[in-house]
Amino acid sequence: MSSLTDAPSTVQAIFALDVVTAVLATVVFSLAVAILATRIKNGQIRSFERKRKSSHTGAVTPLKTTLSTHIFLIPAIFCLALAYAIQSAIVAYQTQNDLPASVTSTFEYDYESSSSSAPSDSSGQRISVLTFTKTLAAILSTTLLTGAVWLHSTNLTSNGEQTASPKTFSKIWNTIIISAIFIFGIASWAQGLTERGSGQEAKSFGECITDDRVTRILYIVFRCVVIFSSTSVSIEVLRNYIHLKAN
Repeated sequence: MSSLTDAPSTVQAIFALDVVTAVLATVVFSLAVAILATRIKNGQIRSFERKRKSSHTGAVTPLKTTLSTHIFLIPAIFCLALAYAIQSAIVAYQTQNDLPASVTSTFEYDYESSSSSAPSDSSGQRISVLTFTKTLAAILSTTLLTGAVWLHSTNLTSNGEQTASPKTFSKIWNTIIISAIFIFGIASWAQGLTERGSGQEAKSFGECITDDRVTRILYIVFRCVVIFSSTSVSIEVLRNYIHLKAN
C-alpha cells in the first residue's frame, strides 16, 4: 500500500483541491447557518411583517426576506461540502490501494504506482459506496444551488421594484428546469445503482457510466440539462439586474 506522500504531484494536487473545496464549503455553510439563526433571533424572517407601498400600483407589497433562498442554499452548500469531503476520502483510499485517482465521476487519473502490493479485497465495494454517495450529494447540491440563485435574484428584483415577483412564466419555467436537473440526475444515479452489483464485484458510479449505455445516456442528459439550466438562470439574473438598475 502507498500513501499520499508517495503519490505523484498530480494526485496530491487533486486531493488538495478536493480538501480545500470541502473546507471552504463548510465555512460558507457555517456562515449561512449563523446568518439565518441571527435573522430568526432578531425577528427578520417573516416577510409580511415588513411592508412598503408600491410606487407602481399603490398597493402594499410585503418585502421578501432571504428565508426562501436559505431554504435552498443551506442544504445545497452542505451537500457540496459533503460531496467534496467524500471525494477527498475516495482519492486518499484509491492512493492507498494503488488505484487510479478519481478527478470527477466520469474521469480517473491513471498513474504508475511505486508499490507492488495488490489492492485490498474490499476496496471495490468501499469505493462503490463512496462514489454513489458522493454523486447523490453532488446532484442534490446542483439542483438546490440553481434554485437558490434564481430565488435570490427574483427576491432582490421584487424588493427593488416593489412589485410581486417572480412572474408566473418565470415560476413555471424555472420550476421545470430545476425539476429536470433533479429528475435526470436521480434517474442516472438510480440506473447506475441497478447496474452496480454487490460485494467485491460492486462497481463505482464511473464504471457504471462506462459499462452501461442507459446510465451513460441519462448522465449525459443530466449534465446537458445542468448546463442549459445554469445558462438560463444566469441570463434571467443578468436581465433582472439590468432592468433593476435601469429603474
